[in-house]
Amino acid sequence: MRSRFSTRIGRALTALEKQGAAGQLKDRHKIERGLGKIQACHPQVADFYEVQVTEKDGAVALQSQARQDRQN
Repeated sequence: MRSRFSTRIGRALTALEKQGAAGQLKDRHKIERGLGKIQACHPQVADFYEVQVTEKDGAVALQSQARQDRQN
């Protein structure tokens, strides 16, 4: 069951990353709200992912990766 939730949050984070990369989300606060919504929907596995919102040359980006120490 945990792997199913982990897959879902992974897909949601990837979709949010793609929206930011495509320029659809330009406001840092909107990205953070979207991230909070994803984490609220998947509280069982939210701590399995390291997520950072970064700004580079005026563009805001979201970066996420699975934490290997929390996977098992």
